[in-house]
Amino acid sequence: MGKTEPLTQVTVTYRQARAMLPLVRSIVSDAKDLERQLQQRRHDLSRVRSGGPKKVGRLYDDELAESRNDLEADERQLDAYRNELTQLGLRWVSSDEGEVEFPTTFANRTMYLCWKLGDDDLVYWRQPEQSFDLRERIPDQALATLSSAARF
Repeated sequence: MGKTEPLTQVTVTYRQARAMLPLVRSIVSDAKDLERQLQQRRHDLSRVRSGGPKKVGRLYDDELAESRNDLEADERQLDAYRNELTQLGLRWVSSDEGEVEFPTTFANRTMYLCWKLGDDDLVYWRQPEQSFDLRERIPDQALATLSSAARF
């Protein structure tokens, strides 16, 4: 999560980013819930498998196969959520924490607008060389410029 990556995608304006928030919030919320379920199911399957065939028995082979198939389907769904955010031009930082970044440009500098599940609005940013953990609140003056300028 502390790793930074250079911007390679097209940037979005602050207005575009804010307009996307309801959709992003929905995607990230669904993905975070699914990620939690997947972690629990992986743990449960691992416990069953570690018991070995003698403990599980042949009676449960079909149920185990079905559980593995369901797990794989949910993992594909989680990938679909990531792809949907990527297609919007966003960067998924963490599904566990629900962290997403919107690449933007401000004062001829590349920046990331940072949002995570639980944030009411888009009020944090970071520079490309910083990690998401070091995101800072957007200063009021910059926020006013971002909010009011037509090109932002």
